[in-house]
Amino acid sequence: MIRNLFIDKLKGMAIILVVYGHCLQFCAKYNILNTKLFQLIYAFHMPFFMAVSGYLYYQSVNRRSFNDLISSRIKQLLIPFLIWSLFFLVVFRWQVSHTIIQWIKNYIYNLPSFFWFIWSLLISSILTIIINKFFKDSLIACFLVFFLVLLLPNGLVFYFTKFMLPYFFAGYLVHKFVLKTNTIISLSALIIFTAAMYFWKDEYYIYTTLMATKLTDIQGIYDDCYRYLAGFTGIIVFIFVVKMLPDFKLFEVLGRNTLGVYFISSFLNPYLYLFGLHYDPFFYNFIYTPFVTIVVIAVCLVLSKLINQNKRLNQYLLGGR
Repeated sequence: MIRNLFIDKLKGMAIILVVYGHCLQFCAKYNILNTKLFQLIYAFHMPFFMAVSGYLYYQSVNRRSFNDLISSRIKQLLIPFLIWSLFFLVVFRWQVSHTIIQWIKNYIYNLPSFFWFIWSLLISSILTIIINKFFKDSLIACFLVFFLVLLLPNGLVFYFTKFMLPYFFAGYLVHKFVLKTNTIISLSALIIFTAAMYFWKDEYYIYTTLMATKLTDIQGIYDDCYRYLAGFTGIIVFIFVVKMLPDFKLFEVLGRNTLGVYFISSFLNPYLYLFGLHYDPFFYNFIYTPFVTIVVIAVCLVLSKLINQNKRLNQYLLGGR
């Protein structure tokens, strides 16, 4: 299958924003949730990755059997997820006083929170497979599944999956129906996204208010709708902007190594606190953290390349074939 270089470019730019957002978050001594740059990135960067994952998954779902799809998700997502989560627990949450049983329980309990995006991606993929194979990609089935998922509890960070699911569905359906944006749609999205960012509040972060679980929670539903509006319009604006950027090879290289960068950078994030940088709006946002971002991406890219060179490591750590 011929790679879509523009998709690689989009993913490459997006993973830069992921690392940059983490640097903004972890390098500072202070809470920066209310800074506009941080709000801008976090409003759409992970929703974009979920949407592009759904978009790319459409071809796999419609070319392979149910059993083959489940098997590939296990190999490509579940096994790397379990292994990297094990590493994460050993490095950051190992307690010598724990017995083996306690340690195993701790590992299982914390699994969804270690790399929540992969967990959400795995669940979204499986639900999409079920809808495709048993309901022929019915839009009614998509809405019904989404509605039922929304009513589930938020425990074990399941609120991330609830938030991300419609982005995956949207990307999948965009590919299925060959939907495209135009200048009018892009400019309209820009206006809406700009307004959403101007009026953004801390409670619109999924991290702060989670997801509404009851139809009577009017404020929660409003917050959910607001973050969805910002997320979807932000994705459209992001695609529109990236189209106008030069086709640097680095973007494509990063786009092919997003999973490795995501996993490896997660191990570096806790150490970013050691910088303890003073928050100065200009120097912190546009000098200090961009430099740290470049260093982190370089380290992740080198390590990803090394993993890719070994067939077994690539298979078990990055889901490669």
